[in-house]
Amino acid sequence: IVSVLLTFLGRGKVGQSIYFASTVLLVTFFLGVWGFVAMTDASQFLRNIAVCQVLMVLTCLVLNSTIDVLMLRDAEVIGGMKWGHIPNRGAYTLIWNCLAVVMLMGLMGFIRSGLREDWHIYGVMRDISDWAWTPPQATMTLNVSIITFIFLGLVAFVFWLADLAHIDDEEEAPAPAADTGSMAQISGEV
Repeated sequence: IVSVLLTFLGRGKVGQSIYFASTVLLVTFFLGVWGFVAMTDASQFLRNIAVCQVLMVLTCLVLNSTIDVLMLRDAEVIGGMKWGHIPNRGAYTLIWNCLAVVMLMGLMGFIRSGLREDWHIYGVMRDISDWAWTPPQATMTLNVSIITFIFLGLVAFVFWLADLAHIDDEEEAPAPAADTGSMAQISGEV
């Protein structure tokens, strides 16, 4: 409500910042940390915390996009966009976004499976074998990080190979013929 009111009072950026910060604090720090501890209790009610987190993030995306539309509806376009061109800042943002998404997916997958600890069925059938063990989160963070960087390194390698093939094509292509103009321009009869 505060964010929407600030938007209509001409302080949309402040409203967006407040809503984004409160969503990050609630979803990541409060529900994320407390939710991980609470989900180990295997209560069906507490397992709905993940649904609340997703809904809060989606609400934040929709509200901040709506605030953007309201703030920028009368904005002038200075310069244009060119297809295939991206500023350096945008390229680095895309790389960091890819890194964050891959790391997040890997770590959240571990957290989901790590919650069962050494149980086959949580609270019903415990794994009592000698090799029953759940690695700590720090170990899995290191493993997921290594896997992520290897994966992104392989993707960069594929792009580098494609770029090498493109450079070879440019070297073999014949030079375009010079434009000699029409006969009228050459003889000066324009």
